[in-house]
Parts: sequence; C-alpha cells; structure tokens
Amino acid sequence: MFEEQLLIVALTRQVILFVDALDEAGEETARTLAEYFNDLTVQFKEQNASLKICISARHYPILIRTVSKDVWVEEENGHDIQTVVRQQLDKVKILSAENDKLLCDEISNRAKGIFQWGKSSK
Repeated sequence: MFEEQLLIVALTRQVILFVDALDEAGEETARTLAEYFNDLTVQFKEQNASLKICISARHYPILIRTVSKDVWVEEENGHDIQTVVRQQLDKVKILSAENDKLLCDEISNRAKGIFQWGKSSK
C-alpha cells in the first residue's frame, strides 16, 4: 500500500523521503532497508516517477553505492566544534589563555567531528 500510494504521488510531483538514524535499526535490518530503498528508487525511476531518498546513518557499509552519494558530516565539523567550545570557554574564563587553548583542542579532538545538540537550561 505504501509503495502504491507513493507512486501515485511521485508520478505527479517530486517526493523526497528522509530516513533518519537507519543504523539504529541494527546492521542486518539497516542493510535490508537500505537495499529496499535503493530498489524502490530504481523502480520509481524506471516508471518516470520522481523519488529521492535521503538516509542518515553512521557510515558503516550498509548503503548500496549504485545511486547514493555520501556526506560524512563528522569530517566537516572540526572548525565549528572548536568555535562552540571556544565560545563556551570564553564565558567561564577560569583558565589561563594557554591552558584554555589546550582544553579547547582536547575537547575538539575528542569530539571526533560529532556534535551532540542539546538545549542548555538557564
């Protein structure tokens, strides 16, 4: 039913599906779903239907490479993480400038390019 209804819509307008945290389904399930989404994309393309699927997942090899493009966000976040850490350390000003820089570098390196967003309570 999902595929039928999706096809009806995708034949008349562009459809983009966002699948978040596919890796959290477990490796076997994630691989099965990635293959399903890949097959669905190919099937829709053959029928001239407009379907794009954007999958977010940690980058272990679950995705089929025939129609996908990869963006490894953690490889692009280093500068932004340092900026946020620097801003937070500037607010508290408890260390010398040299130790402040060392702490900023250490926190940024340990983050390994990964942001964990959260709302701070005030």
